[in-house]
Amino acid sequence: FNRAGFLDSISAEPVDGCFFRYSHGLNAGRFQAVCRANNVETVSDTGVAVTAGQWYKREVTVNVAGTSAEFKIDNVVVATLTTNIPIASGRDLGFGSATVRTAGTAAVSAIDHDLLECVVDFTTPR
Repeated sequence: FNRAGFLDSISAEPVDGCFFRYSHGLNAGRFQAVCRANNVETVSDTGVAVTAGQWYKREVTVNVAGTSAEFKIDNVVVATLTTNIPIASGRDLGFGSATVRTAGTAAVSAIDHDLLECVVDFTTPR
């Protein structure tokens, strides 16, 4: 499994997060958009099949109210989720990408990243 976005775990399925999830054996090899709050998830098929050797720009944007998460691949909106966005107290997240082996012993194929960026737009001056 590969997960990229806002996560609270890089070693297992996040309890909380808004992220892209991919596995070649899941969802016919297409990216999924996922929001999870306290292990309850909302999932959307992005319709984008992963092609080996191709670069993808993946973006997750959560609105300031925490009521909507927009998912883009290569600057195109592929999903918007409005449930299970982890905004309650104690639902802290980081950002990044993780690849976790779930079966077998062969080497995990590399996933290259050109850039990981987190942008915060404050609604009030700091």
